Amino acid sequence: MNAHHAKSIATNASFLISAQLIVRILRGFYIVLLVRYLGPELYGVFQYVQNWFVTFTPLTLFGIGALLSREIGKDRQNGQQIVTTTFIIRLMSGIALTLAALGLGLITEPDGDIRHLMVILAGLLLMRALVNWVKEIFVAYEKTQYHLVQVTLSNIFQIGLGLAIMAKGGGLDALALAYIAALFAEFLISFIFINRRIIKMQLDINLAKIKTIIRHGLPIGLTVALNRWMIFGPTIIGRYAFDYKSSLGQLSVILLLLFFASLVIDAILHAALPVLSRSLEQQKQGSSNFINITLSLSIPLATCLSLITLTYNQAIIATLFGADYQAAGDILDYAVWLLLPYIWMTTIAQIFILKEDSLRLTFWTLLGVLWMAGLLPLLVMKFDLIGAIYAMAVGMTITCGGLAFHGFTRGYLHNFHLGKTIGLSLGAILIYAITAQFTAPLYALIASMILFTPFILRISKHSIHLMR
Repeated sequence: MNAHHAKSIATNASFLISAQLIVRILRGFYIVLLVRYLGPELYGVFQYVQNWFVTFTPLTLFGIGALLSREIGKDRQNGQQIVTTTFIIRLMSGIALTLAALGLGLITEPDGDIRHLMVILAGLLLMRALVNWVKEIFVAYEKTQYHLVQVTLSNIFQIGLGLAIMAKGGGLDALALAYIAALFAEFLISFIFINRRIIKMQLDINLAKIKTIIRHGLPIGLTVALNRWMIFGPTIIGRYAFDYKSSLGQLSVILLLLFFASLVIDAILHAALPVLSRSLEQQKQGSSNFINITLSLSIPLATCLSLITLTYNQAIIATLFGADYQAAGDILDYAVWLLLPYIWMTTIAQIFILKEDSLRLTFWTLLGVLWMAGLLPLLVMKFDLIGAIYAMAVGMTITCGGLAFHGFTRGYLHNFHLGKTIGLSLGAILIYAITAQFTAPLYALIASMILFTPFILRISKHSIHLMR
């Protein structure tokens, strides 16, 4: 990876991460107020209905983001046709899946109030699909500074509407409509901007091109959908496994925090994909330095975050969401460990996308999701709330292990320092176990950060070298 490529990744990743940080701060503030305003029962219902449609959203993607980044990353001068075609696919799939998800929800949901909320929030699926397309265009053309402006203004608008509704004592219906309205305004303004400033679209329906994109992109889109199901699926399954008016709200808070963290991870990987596509010809064997750095840094990162939550889990939950969510605080330090397999499986997945090895990618992701979905009801009955975390850990580990196995055996990760990584992983687990059982968490946190400092410094030095 040359200096220009490294700088491009850093620049676009910085805008994407800044966008995520700004959005998380704004939405975090808003969600804290919303959680306190609605309480565990109503918030659990509100989050369940949102997640019902959000879990269908990746099915509208058809791998379009990866295809745009890969093709425009190679030759951005010939992007008009693929941009127009991907928009048509996204619009058509969004409408079709919105109707399908709404119909399925109305048929399977016995609660009348939840069915009513589903009708109101049905447009969420289509709007999120179109907003995601806008983001993918900005990422593919490496114009992520516009995405930063896009999401900042949209969230300010939504928060303003939401606060006005809460000030007047409005209910779930009004809050749901405010969400839909903000997403529609975000898409419409961004769509006009793209046509005027980035690329002029022409409404030219090319059925052959549409079929080609669907054929190549469907496995990638299915994989993205399954990855999202790893995080949102437990809420849907938990609707029937838990006393959903109480425990579902507790689980939703945990998964919300994990989702926020996953978005930052995804932002870095999405920013890297166009650049890695251009450099693939110079790196026909093995993974890039960027992939190696990401995989290595995830181990001390997950360990330190877990030790922080081990010490301050209840304080974090009580400060953010209130005393009603104490059960969520009890499992937060365990849930944070899920970030490690999530980072690994999403990072390795980028290599499989670049190598166009979508069959193995889809197989292992699907296998992990099936194990998670099958185990979750059983583990919830045996271990209650933390059983959902155990089920997610099993599913993510199966997916991560399968992708890593094929990554090494097929030469995608042949230059990765496996021995050092295994040693570091065992050391991290040992430190966490000793901390949790025998020592004061705060002192162990300081000790672990000192222990990992030389490793982090070496990685940072290598990263700076790439940026020069």
